[in-house]
Amino acid sequence: MKVIFNHKVHDYPKRHGDLKLAWYGNGNFCIVRKQTKRQIQQQNLSIIQINRISKVLWDELDNHFKKDLARYARMYKQEYPSLRKRGISSYSCFLMIVHALIKRFSLNSENEHLCINVLKRLLHGLSVFKAISLKLIKSVKASYKLNHCNAYQIMNNKEMSELSDEHNGLKRNDQVNQLSYG
Repeated sequence: MKVIFNHKVHDYPKRHGDLKLAWYGNGNFCIVRKQTKRQIQQQNLSIIQINRISKVLWDELDNHFKKDLARYARMYKQEYPSLRKRGISSYSCFLMIVHALIKRFSLNSENEHLCINVLKRLLHGLSVFKAISLKLIKSVKASYKLNHCNAYQIMNNKEMSELSDEHNGLKRNDQVNQLSYG
């Protein structure tokens, strides 16, 4: 069904009762969309896990590093205004860094504890300027001023190797179970 309006309405509802409405043509046209049931895909589950990991890391970040991320967000908004209309926050900048680190080092986010500890090691001593230099995030003018380093309490090598061995043991057990039941 297609509805054409004679006068311009400023407040467009996206739902009206059970109907889902979609507006286009500068608000001149409205269509009713079919309701479809969405399935959770693997990439959605991965994003949920990475967001959980990022939240844990964010809570333990150094305050000076967070302030530098906030300054970077303001600079980013000024330098790239067309990319995001509502702007960008310090947390979204941190998410960009975490996603870039996971992608660059091909980290497995299934084991959250191991991934958190590896990311803590990678983020320890990292500043926003270093992240820009490593091309984890986009460059902005005067980024050399954003040089407060992050400091985490990280695990020593023995604790890290124990956690890694435990993770590898779990993977091996899962593979054995799959082979025996397959």
